[in-house]
Amino acid sequence: MLPKTIVLQRAVHRGLEVLLLRFSYDRELINIAKKNGACYSKTFNAWYVPASKANLHLMFKIFKGKAWLDIDDLKKKKVRNTEQQKGSKKTIELPQLSESLHADIKRFQAWMEHRHYSPRTVSVYTMCVQQFLRFHDSPKPTEIVKKHLIDFNQGYIIQQGLSTSYQNQFVNALKLYLREMCGLPIPEEDLERPRKEKKLPNVLCKEEVQAIFRAVPNMKHRFILQMIYACGLRIGELTRLQIADIDRNRKAIHIRRSKGYKDRYIPLPESIEKILTHYLNLYAPKTYLVEGQQLGLPYSPKSVQSIIKRAAFKAGIHKPVTPHWSRHSYATHLMDSGTDTRYIQILLGHQSIKTTEIYTHVSNSQLRHINSPMDDMDI
Repeated sequence: MLPKTIVLQRAVHRGLEVLLLRFSYDRELINIAKKNGACYSKTFNAWYVPASKANLHLMFKIFKGKAWLDIDDLKKKKVRNTEQQKGSKKTIELPQLSESLHADIKRFQAWMEHRHYSPRTVSVYTMCVQQFLRFHDSPKPTEIVKKHLIDFNQGYIIQQGLSTSYQNQFVNALKLYLREMCGLPIPEEDLERPRKEKKLPNVLCKEEVQAIFRAVPNMKHRFILQMIYACGLRIGELTRLQIADIDRNRKAIHIRRSKGYKDRYIPLPESIEKILTHYLNLYAPKTYLVEGQQLGLPYSPKSVQSIIKRAAFKAGIHKPVTPHWSRHSYATHLMDSGTDTRYIQILLGHQSIKTTEIYTHVSNSQLRHINSPMDDMDI
């Protein structure tokens, strides 16, 4: 049997130097990568970690005995660059970190892991702080002043043409690093945030949701999509949901360690309860409500995304539908039916009511009763 192969490649992703991990779909390799802080890039269609000698050595360590690492591409001078692919400005070349600051970054990373930050947040924040320190050629953390932040914002973030959401990630990462690692509580006004884009959530009408359900012949796949919509679940909440979390006597579902490590209870919809019995009898999951090919292990979030994309295409819906669209649709349809915003906030697990109130902008329960002045004209 041939060993599994991972091709390592250098790249620049969103202005940051990264190490790409390219391999055929393999659940074991994906789990190893995720546990060690790797993130997934849709642009490159590959997992990646911050580019550094330490991470290169880490890749050899964690995949030892699991896969063969092909490093031929690392010897090439050409670096894949997402910004250049999109026709934006050339990436700024940055010097390497000093040994002492590299150790500081490692302590920062360990501190975030100890505080149970998500692997993705740990990885992104680490990259952000690395780029900041490299941009200023390894300044001493205690000597960082407001001018460093302004120069970095103008000379790196703006020059790179990074998105507003990514700029905010830099701000959050630097604020946390300077406060916790350097004892420098930077005033909020010194960390200039970009004006936030006010995008509305993507929503499907009820007829489109029904069409997607009907387009899925596989009962397990259909059940997955029905659970996400009927309960307003995030994709991670569904894949982590265990059979023991469903209390059929109380008609409640216990959502554990959701976003922000918060638990919540949501009602078990009557429509799902009827389907649930048939699903459990047919597939007999062992631990998780929805399991993959191997019993006792959770279903892949990526597979859930594939299911809904294929279903939307079969249903003739030519939109980039994702599982989160179902959650947005669930909230909007509740609002359309007159459900109080405070209850929707609880059901969705939003920390702030302001997050929930965005659905008032896409709900048409009141707007559809408003007539245009032109409607009164004899045309």
